[in-house]
Amino acid sequence: MANVASGWHTVTTLRSKLLNERAKLVELRSESQEHPALQVIQNGFQAKGQGRSEGLVEACHERRVSTMRDVLAERFRLEREQQLAPEDVTSWYDALIEDIRQIADRAKQRLLNAVESDWHRDLGGHLPENLRSRFEQDIDRIEQEYLADARLLREERRSTRIGPSVGTMITINVNQSQVAALNLGQVIGNIEGTVSGLNAAGQRDLAEAIKTLTETITSTPSLPEAEKREAVELVSALGEELARRPDQARPGVLRTVAARLGKIVSAIATAQGAYEALKLAARSAGYELP
Repeated sequence: MANVASGWHTVTTLRSKLLNERAKLVELRSESQEHPALQVIQNGFQAKGQGRSEGLVEACHERRVSTMRDVLAERFRLEREQQLAPEDVTSWYDALIEDIRQIADRAKQRLLNAVESDWHRDLGGHLPENLRSRFEQDIDRIEQEYLADARLLREERRSTRIGPSVGTMITINVNQSQVAALNLGQVIGNIEGTVSGLNAAGQRDLAEAIKTLTETITSTPSLPEAEKREAVELVSALGEELARRPDQARPGVLRTVAARLGKIVSAIATAQGAYEALKLAARSAGYELP
């Protein structure tokens, strides 16, 4: 995949920079408060004769996980409290998503190193792979929870006109009754947000191709409802992957989603044509779709 730099970076405004720095400060303070809390946990287990046990290792890990939650919660509190300036309305969401991922990445590395060290100290050897996998999944789950919260906040700001103005949002023309019947309102909203973001970032051909494909799929009467719903959800997922920065790209996910979407639309001439146009736009942006 080509490393395309222009148009794919998160716009750094003064607000986003300040919120990022404040979140890092909270992170440092929260981590500094862990040691006395961990000591209390260790003392409690030692008093019960379990000073070298799997239970102690897990309890210390959970305490460190609470630090990650506290930092993410504070980043959200700051996001809600700090007023958006005009230059923030098209960039706050990307900045929030990037901060969530950075906080989660730092926490994962720190927590897994710490639990590995605890296990080696108390029980000897390396942390069992099944436990390491469970701990990783727990951390990933927390990250996904806050990414979902960010998407909900984006919808909330759209509905209250705090976010991008009508002039900066791109509306996808779909049959609203059918969208409602298929319960696709939020999915369409996510696609509109992705399209608007790509358009603002200068990726207009890619934005237009995603918009056209979505409109084509929803207006195709011969496509069964179950497949239509799946196809629209796949377009949403594909759009989010294409909107990622190159250094955050997930080629495996991109190929899997695109392959399934291509299979669904392959039997419909108009949708297949729209998908081929998306492939061309993606290739121009440095992405190869199957």
